[in-house]
Amino acid sequence: MIRQAAQTQGARIITTDSHIQEDNVSYLIDYEVNSTTASGGKSKGSIYIRGLKNQNGIDSYKFVLEKGVDFNALDSDMILAALTEVNRQQPPQSP
Repeated sequence: MIRQAAQTQGARIITTDSHIQEDNVSYLIDYEVNSTTASGGKSKGSIYIRGLKNQNGIDSYKFVLEKGVDFNALDSDMILAALTEVNRQQPPQSP
């Protein structure tokens, strides 16, 4: 998604990191995107995905989007994409 926004929103991935130890998994993506408040400026953010891969198929993950200032459309798109994927994998139960 960040790479797709390169042309339209000036987005680019700055660094990535991942760590896997037994069932624990963590990913980090640092990125920047065009500023919505300062013409020609960039706004930086980080995405953290941490969780546990469970042998019985019930994985548990936490998605964190960290921004100091200047929320961009890309930021909202990433949050919506994460929520959509969660709902796809685990649809809400009927009451």
